[in-house]
Amino acid sequence: MATRRPIVLSDKDIVRFWSKVDQSNGRNACWNWKAAKIKNGYGIFMTRGNVTLRAHRISFTLSKCHIPSGLDICHKCDNPSCVNPRHLFTGTVQQNLQDASAKGRCAVQRHPEIVRGERNGSAKLNEAAVRIIRRKELSISLTSKQFGVSMTVVKRIRNRTLWSHVED
Repeated sequence: MATRRPIVLSDKDIVRFWSKVDQSNGRNACWNWKAAKIKNGYGIFMTRGNVTLRAHRISFTLSKCHIPSGLDICHKCDNPSCVNPRHLFTGTVQQNLQDASAKGRCAVQRHPEIVRGERNGSAKLNEAAVRIIRRKELSISLTSKQFGVSMTVVKRIRNRTLWSHVED
């Protein structure tokens, strides 16, 4: 995992940062980021030194403390554009994923019919191809070329970590 540098902002950056936050609904409501966002809804802020940072991480740092190495900033409110420090907490990547799963925010939980197998719009294979790959008639290299997938995909299909729902 890449180590993140500590967040250091000038006084002008701090004033500019808070000017982009909607705090109008009160101290306990979500404070939504009013400026630029990435496609999944998280706010981004560019410092005067042209460093782009996630808005919720800046809010946490300014209001609470530095972010310990190896930890993420998670949302209690599940609103990616929220920067209210009362809604933010530190957690490991694993804790963040467990929190998302417990709240039903994982893609598999929201759209199980889309995510698995042939129904996944990105699937290159179908169940019949998976059954052929599992027969191990050709080497991994030749099988990957025949089906237009990587050797890793072939290995994972054969050891049932991919397409595990398909019966032989």
